[in-house]
Amino acid sequence: MTENNQTMNSTQAKVNPQNRLVPMEGVENFRDMGGYLTKDGKQVKYGHLYRSSALYYLTEKDKELFRDLGIQVIFDYRDEPEVVKEPDPVLENVQNIRVPANLTNEEIGNEDIMSDEYKKNLKKEGLADFYKEIAFNNPSYKRLFEVALDDEVESLVHHCAAGKDRTGVGAAMLLMALGVPRESIMEDYLLSTEFLPEYIERNTAPAKAHYSPEQFENFRNYFIVKADYLQTFFDSIDAVYEGDDWLFLEKEYQINQFYREKLRKKYLEY
Repeated sequence: MTENNQTMNSTQAKVNPQNRLVPMEGVENFRDMGGYLTKDGKQVKYGHLYRSSALYYLTEKDKELFRDLGIQVIFDYRDEPEVVKEPDPVLENVQNIRVPANLTNEEIGNEDIMSDEYKKNLKKEGLADFYKEIAFNNPSYKRLFEVALDDEVESLVHHCAAGKDRTGVGAAMLLMALGVPRESIMEDYLLSTEFLPEYIERNTAPAKAHYSPEQFENFRNYFIVKADYLQTFFDSIDAVYEGDDWLFLEKEYQINQFYREKLRKKYLEY
């Protein structure tokens, strides 16, 4: 254990303390969730909880850094078509877990974005409905909490395609359970804007010539990071639980006081 901690500490020195970015070559938006202060003044530990985009593009150098981080679990929120296209790497001594977070019947990554039907269904509100529905009784986040609470798991990375939406909600729930205020949770969420401009360009540019300006603006709303999206998640909780985050976590994910304290002892500096 001592040797592993020394490795994690030396690797931690490479993490940018301002934005928590881990310097991967091939993977965007790979960040340490440590450093945030809770409402009672404690700090989330570095080197235990990570969030990221898809890990398919890990280079050999990235894999070496990944091993140095000591991550034991890769938790994947993506649907089957996404995984077939860009599968996660299988790494020695790392467990791969995938539970799709998308609650709709339509699988993400399986749409024909050039079809008239797809264009017609684009909404100006973008992912607002997605953020409203994803909050409640979601099997993916239930499993995420189980993994985070597992006594055998000291460090994990959770991810989707870009590491902003499904991962953003998962990160929000974990930080919420640790007692981090919503302002800091929003700060963590919006950090994705710094690391995804190339991702947004790659995924939207090919469609521009085939869309009207209005259609393209609506299409792009599905790829950008907006404070309104996470606020929709918060608002949906407040509408049901009147702003009581503890009650939300207990009723929807069985994270009662006992499990909250277990998470806090595990992932906070005392």
